[in-house]
Amino acid sequence: MALLEDLFKINPVTGLVVSIGVVLLGPIVLPVVGQILRPAVKAAIKGGMILCDEVLEIGEAASDLFTEAHAELASETAPPAVGGATQHPPAPPAERSRIRRQKSST
Repeated sequence: MALLEDLFKINPVTGLVVSIGVVLLGPIVLPVVGQILRPAVKAAIKGGMILCDEVLEIGEAASDLFTEAHAELASETAPPAVGGATQHPPAPPAERSRIRRQKSST
């Protein structure tokens, strides 16, 4: 930015010539630069989308592990059943995880 400020401070005619050049060449240069940068921007967006999907899958796996550990802990600390009945820990939420994956893929 200091380069442009110095350019305009040196000679007002130079600044005027540069400004006219930008106005005249802008419509020609901008589409070319846009064509060059468009694939790079699209690739960056695709990479971000892939990263987001991976982070979501890691979060789902961690949530499932937490639920399983919580169920195991609850079954270990639960009082013994009365009258010989058996208690079973709650089933892991595999169904909920599958539904989340289906929703995120659509």
